[in-house]
Amino acid sequence: MKIQPTHYVPRKNKIQWKIVLVIFGVVMLSFTGLDFALKYEKKEQVNRYGVCGLNDTKTRTLIEEAAVEEVMIIRDVLFYGETLNLFEEPYVLNQRDPLIGKTIVLKDLCTGDDFLYILEGTVDGQLPLEDLDPGFYTVSLMQDTKLVQLAMEAPFEETFYTITRNGTNHKITLKADQTMFNNPEDTENYLTANLLFLEVTEETAPAGVVDIVIDPGHYSYDNGNYLEVGATVEGRTEAQETYDFALILQEKLEALGLRTWITRKSDTDIVNSYGLQGRLYQGYQAQAKIYLDIQLGSASNTALRGTQVIYSSFSSNRLASTVYNEILEGTSLVSTGNGSNPGILASGKLNGYDGRMMIREAGGRILGAGTFSEKAASENGSFARDSRFGMQAITLEYAFLSNPEDMTIWDQQQELIAEKTAAGLARYLGID
Repeated sequence: MKIQPTHYVPRKNKIQWKIVLVIFGVVMLSFTGLDFALKYEKKEQVNRYGVCGLNDTKTRTLIEEAAVEEVMIIRDVLFYGETLNLFEEPYVLNQRDPLIGKTIVLKDLCTGDDFLYILEGTVDGQLPLEDLDPGFYTVSLMQDTKLVQLAMEAPFEETFYTITRNGTNHKITLKADQTMFNNPEDTENYLTANLLFLEVTEETAPAGVVDIVIDPGHYSYDNGNYLEVGATVEGRTEAQETYDFALILQEKLEALGLRTWITRKSDTDIVNSYGLQGRLYQGYQAQAKIYLDIQLGSASNTALRGTQVIYSSFSSNRLASTVYNEILEGTSLVSTGNGSNPGILASGKLNGYDGRMMIREAGGRILGAGTFSEKAASENGSFARDSRFGMQAITLEYAFLSNPEDMTIWDQQQELIAEKTAAGLARYLGID
């Protein structure tokens, strides 16, 4: 009998080969996944702290190229309006710091550009944060023709948003941390000290952050148990006049793209200046940079008239004079005084503090807010005394409620007066 050769392969062996193939595939996929995970983790490590869009290796190269041999410790950092103030010693009101008059150099590691600033003695005369383009900056002191890099005693970080320009803001992050550029494998800190850096990015400020607080004066219990409405002349009150004007001014400022906040939400809204939920508290909570105290004047001598703008005695008159000049040149209002700077007045000092309450208490720690009196300490101390962020406040006294000529102009040109006030602020802020 002829036996045909068989090509039959036992089923058992077929199943074994399939299992081998499946296991092989699983193993290969596992290696591929592990390789991907390792690469992904490596990528995460490389880009963990990069600046200027660079990875950590190139970031370290930039830092090393910009490094200087000497380091100086600074012990205080305060903000006023959009100005950053640096102090070698802990800040004390009315005490001149050793850094005043010195030159600070900001180096943008992203572009290699250097920016030089001479530190003035005024609280708005140090580093103008609104001038900085997006970048990552070292902070150094020019001393005897050489650079000394600034550092903090302990790790430090603060975030600040500039005023809205062209629909957006700059987010300023001030950082000082010796571990900032460490890699996981480092056994020692990469930086030699808590060196100070400024990171600037273009970023819209959170919804609760505003640029300018508008405070229509009066309608409060500031003076005791009675409702004060300011001066009253022929049935007209300061409280009503300032509130009506605040609404017009808000419209003009918001037309420039600025975020605003009015401290009184209606003409009958009673709001004290001090204390939680008060006018000043609202400004601090909103992280405002500028505080406009809206007032009218009044006198028993009805011949007295005119406009004046008051600013902190610790600041320059740049903001006050810019707004004042725009109002006087663009409306029929007149000045209260004569001389080179008529109607542009420092608040004057009282016991070493600003004499004007709202200007002083809006200014944060740099103006001694919350420390002037027992009332200031008990009602404002919790939010103002230790605040690094001070609002740049001015008081605008537009006209005398008691003077018929002033009030005729006020009635006829109120829209124009608000428009010129906004124009002065826009000029000061560099907004078209």
